[in-house]
Amino acid sequence: MSGAVSRPGREGRRGTLLVAVVAVAVVVAVVAVAAVVLRGQASREGRPAGSPEQTSEEVSLDEVVPGSGSLRESEHVPGVRVGYEATCPGAGQAVAGWTEQVLGGVTTQNAAAGAGALEALLEEEVLSPTWERVPGAGDSDPVRTVVAAAETYEEEGEAAEPEPVNRLRAEWGAWRLLACEEGSSAEVELYAPLETNGWRGATPRSREPAEQLLFYRFALVAAGGEWRVESLTDVAAEETSDHGGQLDFLEPYGDRAFQDGTFLTAGAQDSLMGVLGTGAHRYVAG
Repeated sequence: MSGAVSRPGREGRRGTLLVAVVAVAVVVAVVAVAAVVLRGQASREGRPAGSPEQTSEEVSLDEVVPGSGSLRESEHVPGVRVGYEATCPGAGQAVAGWTEQVLGGVTTQNAAAGAGALEALLEEEVLSPTWERVPGAGDSDPVRTVVAAAETYEEEGEAAEPEPVNRLRAEWGAWRLLACEEGSSAEVELYAPLETNGWRGATPRSREPAEQLLFYRFALVAAGGEWRVESLTDVAAEETSDHGGQLDFLEPYGDRAFQDGTFLTAGAQDSLMGVLGTGAHRYVAG
């Protein structure tokens, strides 16, 4: 089931907003995931990577700014922040920061250093020494697909088009802390809109970026007082391939996003918080 709605003249926006809804077939219900094509909206360019000043010791679970809290810049890919403290707020900072700058998909920034440097960043600064690939993940494995996309971008060189856009909008999303033992391990889920024109997994390339719901599940372990990724599952991508009903509970969120014409509203974020329940915390804008 799909449709398109034209919404010209909305205040503060330029161009036309086209809304496409893709219904995912599930065993019990249908989950509506809104995809919004963005045109001519310079005011909605991605927020710069968060400042490292907000350490995890200075914030509560409800005060996490996506992209904040890192301790240093990567040694392999300039501009990418790494080193998130192994605290419970630090877990929320880490999953947003890693996804925004690396795991959400290839970008001109993270691919500029080359696929080899990106792979070194992941292996030496993000993944744990005991990291395990999720069995059968295939094209839904964010670690594998971002490196593969960077290799493709590198191979195509100047002929690569369009330029990759994978822009996480975590300030309109939330994170859910399933378990946390500071200095040891944590289980975290990340829910956020992603503006993408492809260049990630099985997502086809498109001229204009569109909104997708990103739903990642992380298992984290501490190494040297910092969080590292033990395992990572792209739940939304798995649902698209096997229709296992894992997204059923998000149906009210998808409905509200369709009603608003975008995931990027306070109402949609409130709806997301309502369905996530215990352990959920909204991200806040920096």
